[in-house]
Amino acid sequence: MIYSFRRNSIEETLKDHVKEMLRILEDSTDSKVFKFAEKLSVSKKVFHDSIKIAVIFHDSGKIFYQKPSGNLSFPGHERASTYILDIFTKKLIRINMLENKVRNLMLFSVLYHHHAMGERNYHIESSVKLKHLFEEFTRDVSELMEQYDLKSYINPLKEVITLFVEKMGCKPEATQIKEVENELWDHYVNSEVKTLMLLSLSILVSLDYEAAKKLRGGAYSPFYPAVKEFTQNYLQNNLKF
Repeated sequence: MIYSFRRNSIEETLKDHVKEMLRILEDSTDSKVFKFAEKLSVSKKVFHDSIKIAVIFHDSGKIFYQKPSGNLSFPGHERASTYILDIFTKKLIRINMLENKVRNLMLFSVLYHHHAMGERNYHIESSVKLKHLFEEFTRDVSELMEQYDLKSYINPLKEVITLFVEKMGCKPEATQIKEVENELWDHYVNSEVKTLMLLSLSILVSLDYEAAKKLRGGAYSPFYPAVKEFTQNYLQNNLKF
């Protein structure tokens, strides 16, 4: 079992967390943010799919922090998540399923989805066999891709995760992650799509908080009111959260 949250008596699996985020996102396709994206030279479907993929991978780095018992914490998991997504999106570009511009939107949102909360340390520590967790992750993600109209991404996902486990020994080094981060920041500084990158980040953060609030209960962070305001004004599409 891969957990996205486990503290005291509250448990939440990664699959359940991602599935709830996708549910909210699925009902938001006619909201202001997606209409705005179309004005910034990205079709609504392409942008919507890019957010779905970012959602699926945003907490994948938590795989490296799993333990059989006790509370879990995930310092810097967003950096490991970005590294995994980076490998996956490079595969998509090689087989002409993704544009580099859209790839940067996804990587940016995943890398910085906890940046405002100051969680920037990176320290992998797991006492669970990672190979088995990645196999579970692949099964769960394949199921969600099937359900949320991303079926064409399933085979590339399986290929990438298999190679990742075999060649990387499951644990990316801090230096490797830093290379991805530096490259992404260079793209941001020199990019003409900064607004879309920031928009992608805002959407992912909002979905993350809304899903966590529902499954874990309570507005547990002082950062949440800002998220709620964005959700209500820009992401909500006749929804009740």
